[in-house]
Amino acid sequence: MHYNKIVKNISTIYRSHFAKSLRYKLISISLLLGIVLFFTSCAYYNTFYNAKKYFESAQKKPLTNRNKPSANAIEEYNKVIKKCGVILTDYKDSKWADDALFLLAKALYYRGNNELQALEKAEDLIKFYPDSPFVPESHILIARINYTLYKKDEAFKKLQDFLQQAEFKEHHPKALVLLADYYIQEGKYIDAQMYLRTLTEKYPNSKEYSDAFFLLGKTLFDNEDYTNSLNAFKELSKKKIDKELKLSANYYIALNQFHLKHYSEANKTVKKLSKDEFRENEIPKLNILNARILIENGNIEQGKSELEDVIKKNPRTLYSAEAVYFIAETNFSKLHMYESAITYYNRVKTESTTSPYVQKAIVRSAIASQIIQLQKPISGLPLDDLINEQLKLAEYFLYELDQPDSALAIYQKIPKQKEQVIALRDSFEQKNIFLESNADLALDSLLVKYNETFSDSIKWNESIMDSLRIVFQKSLPDSLNWLKIVNDSLNYSYKNAFKDSTSWIMALNDSVTVKYKKNFLDNISTRLDRYNQDIVQYEQQYIPFMSFVQAVIYDYIKKDQDKVFELLGFLNANYPEHKYTIALQNYLNNEEVDFLTKEERENKQNYDTAMNMIKDNTIESLSILEDIADDEDNELYVKANFTLGLTFYIDLQDSTNAKPYFNKVLLTAPQSDYAQFVNKIYNGTSFIIIDVLPAVLDIQKYEKSQADSLSESTFLDSINVTKDSLHVTEIIKDEISEPVEIKPTNQDTEEHEDLPLDTIIDIIKPEDEDEIVNER
Repeated sequence: MHYNKIVKNISTIYRSHFAKSLRYKLISISLLLGIVLFFTSCAYYNTFYNAKKYFESAQKKPLTNRNKPSANAIEEYNKVIKKCGVILTDYKDSKWADDALFLLAKALYYRGNNELQALEKAEDLIKFYPDSPFVPESHILIARINYTLYKKDEAFKKLQDFLQQAEFKEHHPKALVLLADYYIQEGKYIDAQMYLRTLTEKYPNSKEYSDAFFLLGKTLFDNEDYTNSLNAFKELSKKKIDKELKLSANYYIALNQFHLKHYSEANKTVKKLSKDEFRENEIPKLNILNARILIENGNIEQGKSELEDVIKKNPRTLYSAEAVYFIAETNFSKLHMYESAITYYNRVKTESTTSPYVQKAIVRSAIASQIIQLQKPISGLPLDDLINEQLKLAEYFLYELDQPDSALAIYQKIPKQKEQVIALRDSFEQKNIFLESNADLALDSLLVKYNETFSDSIKWNESIMDSLRIVFQKSLPDSLNWLKIVNDSLNYSYKNAFKDSTSWIMALNDSVTVKYKKNFLDNISTRLDRYNQDIVQYEQQYIPFMSFVQAVIYDYIKKDQDKVFELLGFLNANYPEHKYTIALQNYLNNEEVDFLTKEERENKQNYDTAMNMIKDNTIESLSILEDIADDEDNELYVKANFTLGLTFYIDLQDSTNAKPYFNKVLLTAPQSDYAQFVNKIYNGTSFIIIDVLPAVLDIQKYEKSQADSLSESTFLDSINVTKDSLHVTEIIKDEISEPVEIKPTNQDTEEHEDLPLDTIIDIIKPEDEDEIVNER
């Protein structure tokens, strides 16, 4: 017993020491592991912490003048990417892995040129870390990346879907701001304002509230609501916001003041802002605004000098493009130096292809070109081309520049040009009379007398030189030197250049005289014809049209009814039956305006009446069409003959009576669509043998080309599809060599027996039949 007790005590003591020893060992191991884990955790946390610091530092660095991250910022983004890569490689199971993945995606995006990689990382975070707190922001980042990649529809859909997910509610303000910003960039200001007002009303305490208020003011500015935009930015500037946002708000305050023509206030705002602004990339736009203020205050040269300085210091940037544009605008609007303005407008795209001023510059350059053309029209430019250029300029003033008074000035100028044409016509009539009465004079004497009579003197030497070249250059022997002939002939020294007889020289002089006189008379006759035609065009077309357009502008834009009725009175007095007089009356009566004369409208009504009754009362219908088809001055002459030919050939199966009508079409309008169609069934003498009509044959060819057989309804649809393209289908090639007159086959008749006659004609009439009717 005693022994057992001793053994038990020894065992107890041993177990006690063992347990204690084991406990100490376990504690030591735990401490060691804890220390290892602590330092390991510190290692990857410090890596992430440093990556985050680098990212924040890069974000604070201003963008370059090209709106790209600076070299220093790119270097720091690279460090972020490298450190996040270490975490995701060496510590991929750590609790910081999702933080590192999201930070990596952002760094790749903001560094630029890595959008696809950034998109992949953002999508990976949502896929592999669905419970991460960064999932909502990853959705927003994906939308940003898609918009940057010009996948704009996907970006908008992503953000709109995001706003429907209640679990992301605390992130909705950020999505609303981003959506509004994108809508502003797209020029959809009403949509932008809707989202911004939603944010300011539903989330007034959100950190995005100030950004939303800023964007709201910017939206109003972009929509040219300068007063409300100014008020919005002034209110925002009073709030407790970060320094950068306040500076940006103050810039828009100055810009709104400028557009409201409060130049003194704008100048004060810009001066203060220039002292406070610390962001290097924002300074050029302040300089541009200051230059514009100087120009508007009359300091044009100083303002242009500041703009040139911006271009010099910021080449090939958005700022230099903007500065170039406003120099062009100054030359255009202030100095009226249109050639110089065009030069600068053309430079805008060279400075920056992405500048928002590129399209404006193109339009303004075109306007400047039109003004130059208006001031110095190209000699010999056909009247239609000249008027079209002037009308184009008027439209630029009206629609692009919103300057109706300038447009009206051009519309008023065009009719006055007729007086200049009349003066030219009268001048050339005098010249024509002069030449006819002095036809017997020698050429040199004729030119001397001409120069004494008229102000546009002609140099005898130049006349001889031109005439010699025209008459003899191509016929002279190769051995003769043309320049030698010209130089010697001017001094009457032919013998020094040639050994030809004096009689040849006399013949040469006689030929030149005759040829020159003929050319001179022909030129004057041509000019007289042209001027007379131009005067008729002014009277019959351009003067009435200008009065009509002016009346509409005075009514719709200027709200000046006195001028409207003055112009209406002018048209009624001078052009009572003219189409533009009728058009203006219809316009003022709120009736349809179709620009048809009274006679043209009656003709159209007669034709329509005939076509409406052609099935039920064929004889009376044909009688009406005959009246139109007999009047060669009727604008529906060709169309009526074409319709009569088809009616006799198809419905009445009378090819003999169809021929005269088709002949008129081919003779009067051989290049028309009507003639092209007639040529498919008639060669001018006989009808061509065909199994079916061209229209039906085209349909059958179309059906045959289809892999699946079409139903009857689809077939009828194909008739409508092909009828408008018949005039360009290939002419049937399988015609027989000997044309034989035929009548439509039963197949033709059966094919159309259920369709009214006017429908059949519609099937096979040329596509632009109505356009042909309206040609004058």
